[in-house]
Formats: sequence, C-alpha cells, structure tokens
Amino acid sequence: MDQLMKNLLAKNPHYVRCIKPNDQKLSMTFDKDLCLHQVRYLGLLENVRVKRAGFCYRQKYEKFLERYKMLAPETWPNFGGQPKDGCQKIMEAQEIVKEEYQLGKTKIFIRNPLTLFQLEEDRNKSKHRLVTSIKSNYLPHYYSTRYEKLREAATLIETVFRSFNLQKKYEEMRESATEIAKVGKGMIARKQYEVMKKTLPKYAAPIIQRNVRIHLHRVFVRKIAASAKKAGNQWRKVEWPSCSSFRADSSDILKAFYIKYRAKKYRKALTADRKLFLEEKAFAHDTFSKKKEAYPETLTQKFKGDQIGAAQNPQFTKAHPEEKVILAFHAQKVNRSDYKQVERSIIVTHQSIVTLEKGKPKNHIPFASLTGLSASTKKDLVVIIHADNEKKGDLWFVLPDAATLVEFFVRTYRVVEKESKKKLSLKLTDSLNSNNGKGNTPLKFEMEPVLELAFKKDGKDGVICSIPNGAAPPEGK
Repeated sequence: MDQLMKNLLAKNPHYVRCIKPNDQKLSMTFDKDLCLHQVRYLGLLENVRVKRAGFCYRQKYEKFLERYKMLAPETWPNFGGQPKDGCQKIMEAQEIVKEEYQLGKTKIFIRNPLTLFQLEEDRNKSKHRLVTSIKSNYLPHYYSTRYEKLREAATLIETVFRSFNLQKKYEEMRESATEIAKVGKGMIARKQYEVMKKTLPKYAAPIIQRNVRIHLHRVFVRKIAASAKKAGNQWRKVEWPSCSSFRADSSDILKAFYIKYRAKKYRKALTADRKLFLEEKAFAHDTFSKKKEAYPETLTQKFKGDQIGAAQNPQFTKAHPEEKVILAFHAQKVNRSDYKQVERSIIVTHQSIVTLEKGKPKNHIPFASLTGLSASTKKDLVVIIHADNEKKGDLWFVLPDAATLVEFFVRTYRVVEKESKKKLSLKLTDSLNSNNGKGNTPLKFEMEPVLELAFKKDGKDGVICSIPNGAAPPEGK
C-alpha cells in the first residue's frame, strides 16, 4: 500500500467525467434532458466558472521559455539567465500587462485565453522571420564558398592550359631551332668542302669519300647491332634501321640473314614436345584460318589427346592390343535412318579409327579404307568421316567443341600421312556428297532459326543440317 501511494503521489492526476447520452444504450441518440441533469449534478458548470475566474494556462518556466523564446530579442537564440527572468523578458517584450499573468515559484500563470492565443500567433509569425534571417545568413556563406571553389577550379584549368600551350610552343621553337642549325651546319660544311676542294690535291677527294663511306657503313652496322640487341627474344619484331637508297640492297640481305639465323637458333632450342605443338598449330592455321568460323576460339587452347582414358579401357585394349592411342574423346553419332544423335566414343590410333558404344568397340576403320574428313565453314561441330569399305557408308559425328574438331583433323591427317604414306582429303564446304552405302547423299549446311543443331530431309535423297543462327524459332516449331 505504501508503494502504491508513492506511485500515485508521483503522478499528475486527471479526472474524466463520463456522461451517458441515453438510457436505451443506442448509438446516434442524444437525450438532452438526461445529459443536462448529469452536467448539473456532476458540478461541471461550477468547475468551468472556477477555471474562468482563475488562470486558464499554467506552465513551467523552462518549457515556456523554450517555446516562446523567439518573441524577445534578449532570449533568442539562447538565454543565459534564470528561466523565470527569461519568461519576464518575453512578457515585457510582448507588452502584456501584469494583470494578465502571474509568476509563481516554478510556473507562469496566464489568466485570459486570448493572451495565450496572441502568444501563439506571434510565435507563428516569428517562425517566418527567423527562417528569413537564417536564410539570409546561410546563403552568403554558401555562395561565397561555391565561388571560392569555382575560382580555384578556373585557376587550375587556366594553369594546366597555359602549361600545355607553353610546352607546345617550346617544342615548336626547339624544332625550328634544330632545323635552322641543321641548315646552317650543312651550308658551312658545303662551303668548307668547296674551300678544301680548291686547296687540297686532286687525289685527296677519293680518299676522303672512301673514308666517309667506310664510316657511314660502320655507323649503319652499329645501328643494326643496337636494334638486334634491343629486340632480344622478340627478333620477329626487330626495328630495322632505315638507310639510303644505295645501301638498301645490303640492308635487305642483312635483315634476311638475321631473321634466318635467329629462327635457326630458336628452332634448335625447342624441345620435342614444343616443336610438335608448333607444327600441329601451324598445320591447323593453314587448314582452318579464314575457312572455319569456329577456328578463332581454338587459338589459345592446347590439344588434349586422350580425353576419356581409352588406353586404360580393358575392352578396347583386348580388341586392339597393339594399337597406340593418339586421340580419344566422346561424341554424338548421327544415325542415317532417323537422324537421331546417340553417344559414341572415338579413338584414333596409329593404325585406325575405332568407335565405342558404351565402352565396347563398335566400328573399326583402318587407315587403308579412310579417304578423307569433311566439315562445314560455319560454327557447327559436325564431322564427316569418309571411308570406302564401310557397309553403311560415311560416318557422321557431332563433336563436343571446336578445339576437339581441329585436333581431330590435324592429328588424324598427320598420323595417316606418317603411318600409311598417304594424304587424306580435308574439305571445308557447306555443300558436299556423302556415301550412304548405296550411293551419294547431298548434304547441305544452312543457318536457320532453330534452338539446336538438327538434321532433316531435303527432297527425296538430300539432307540439310540446320545450324542455330541465334534468332527465335517460328511459333509452333
């Protein structure tokens, strides 16, 4: 109970009078006589009369000063004295008579509501005045700061421009001075030569000319040596010094000799693997450059060889124990009956081409019956393996990537040439004839609005390989 009383005494009590509008508990119904009866017996009229007879507004000095301090010059923006004195200054500045307010110990009391309304109205008017004052003080500071920044920027731009202009002017003056000095020295040298020509014996001129030529030759050779030393390992991009027309033939011979010498030295330093790699890449460049759209994607990729571990396949090694794996990879075989693609593995050995179906040997094409390889010039990965002795004709495959296609062409051609002493026919064309076992089937490669590569019939015997061109396919297809 003692704690409850302490809590109640620490609060500011407010009393609420509840008035019942009607006895029927109906909404939107107001019984005037009932409400008047309650107002009289609750003593509300007497409370209003007492309130009017006393002070209608009371507030602590601190809160009053904080709210109305802009109404007096002495209290704005901050008042250093006692809050009570600050309130007194505000009332005096507003010229409010002492009968309208009273200063207590901790609060200020205002008798008439009109006085309070006047204070609020003056406070609202002061807001506009204060905003204007703040703005008038801030804007000069803002624009002066902005002006200083703009002036500094303009000064910097002017400094840089003048520096660039003067530097350019200096370069022009230096070039002009060099040209004048060159012309002057040439003129002086020619005059000295005329004087020497008249004073020296006749046989002195050839000797002087010969020594000058020898000197010029030595200078030219020194320039060549400096250029070669500067080029270093970048001998293909050596900056060969310029020379006069009568020395041009010698310069060309020396340059050709230098290139051949450095190339020979470079080849001697190559390892066997590096030499093989460069030979294969050079052959691929001669075969596919500007002929196959997908070739540029393979320039930075190395050949992978056995990608599927065919040398460790027990079924393959049992069927072909003496054949060495050169190249192996997964691919998609195109059926000639329905043009569907099925998974196969292709293995190139030093004697033949072998295909695997689910790890088991399926087709075996010896190099003796292999006649050539074909592909289109577009970005597709279709390869045609031409073989004479195959019952079902040529084999059609879709390879996994362009690098594998290039590697398949290069290494198959080289191993056939090395082992069988014959050259395969490598064709890159968009229209060719493929052997189907009974005759030739015309095959065309065309770019069409399809989602993926597909084969379809073209007339009675022909076939079209549709290659995606990046456009959306027509609706319903």
